[in-house]
Amino acid sequence: MRAIVERATNLLQGQGGALYKIDAAKQTLSVLVSYRLGDLTRRRCALATVCLAAWRAAPTMIINDYSNWEGHVTVDGKVPFMA
Repeated sequence: MRAIVERATNLLQGQGGALYKIDAAKQTLSVLVSYRLGDLTRRRCALATVCLAAWRAAPTMIINDYSNWEGHVTVDGKVPFMA
């Protein structure tokens, strides 16, 4: 999984990347793998209503300005997340 995140991050020329697991029953996201973002593994956050709706509505979603998207997840305000 790390190799997938690393390759995707490099292809998109991103500063870092992560792979999340959705637990629909608990309505949480868990970080499985993080690349160049510090150790975010085992982090858990509640799914915002918008995130859950997007996950249910479409298999693929492109967000051009993740940090300003109303459904973005903040991790201690330290990581400049983008998608």
